[in-house]
Amino acid sequence: MQRKAFTLIELLVVIAIIAVLIGLLLPAVQKVREAAYRMSCQNNLKQLGVGAHNYHDSYKRFPSGTNLPAAVLLPNAPKTYPTRTPNPIVPGQSFSFFTALLPFMEQGAIAQAMNNVGTGTLAAGITVSGKAEPGNDSQYNNSNGPNSLGATIIKTFLCPSDTGIKQTTWQSGQVVYYFGANSYGGNAGQVSFYFDAMTQDGIFFINSSVRIQDISDGTSNTFLFGERNRIDPTYLPLAQTSSLEGRSGWAWANQLGGFDYLFGSTLTVPYPINWIIPPSTMTDPGFVLQDNRCMVYGSQHSGGANFCFADGSVRFVSDRAPLLVVQALSTRAGGEVVDQTQY
Repeated sequence: MQRKAFTLIELLVVIAIIAVLIGLLLPAVQKVREAAYRMSCQNNLKQLGVGAHNYHDSYKRFPSGTNLPAAVLLPNAPKTYPTRTPNPIVPGQSFSFFTALLPFMEQGAIAQAMNNVGTGTLAAGITVSGKAEPGNDSQYNNSNGPNSLGATIIKTFLCPSDTGIKQTTWQSGQVVYYFGANSYGGNAGQVSFYFDAMTQDGIFFINSSVRIQDISDGTSNTFLFGERNRIDPTYLPLAQTSSLEGRSGWAWANQLGGFDYLFGSTLTVPYPINWIIPPSTMTDPGFVLQDNRCMVYGSQHSGGANFCFADGSVRFVSDRAPLLVVQALSTRAGGEVVDQTQY
């Protein structure tokens, strides 16, 4: 007996049923995948927190947000805030807190091989001395090629949900430098950028030397590290650059203070978590929006971002959290009272 074949209508019905099932299944798969990414991101932050506390156990302080070879003047710091940074903890060198934490995150070989003594200068009027400061610009030692130490892509420094490029570039003169990207940054306080206006009321800032006992607001109520969303379609044209990162290299190996890995909550005009520059923005006089975008917290997770607090705990903070609460969580000794139910 000859078997009856499928009719065209039956085949189309089967295809339609399969399409419907895939349509129903795909969001569930994506939801499970994002949940896994979010957990992996939290684990990255946990490792950063453990590394920072192990560093503190060894040196009785957290690493400097960025170690620069001279104190830096802060002419635009808000009133009642210091108008200069501390002197360097490690004279004659420049490096980020990421670099300082490498030996405490099973990346000691990279740290040992890096050369943190540069030959460049800080801009005149920026350093307290106002003259050449040997030791600056060490990132150019470590990031002079796609396979250089500073260009290393370190998985722990990148959130799996982060769709930004994993290696960034920066051109100085005729030379292109390469940097491994990062999704995370340290809490510098209410203002981290532009760096001459830093409030220095967080944990990590230029030449900082914050101890656990300095966090009088409570370690469970103070940010240590947080996420930043590297994707912002409006930032690119405003920065007038060919790279997504614009003025910021989003680079863990860059020694410059403020825009690559030190975040804030903004003092006078606080911006919520996951804030991006409004799409209708055509101009940005004084780089105000870009500066604020460089230091605002955010992520590509839905509804908020992950944070590691100073006690080492990792929590998800909603982007609907009141702005004053985000500001309070950014200060180490502001005297604010914050309840976890507020975020």
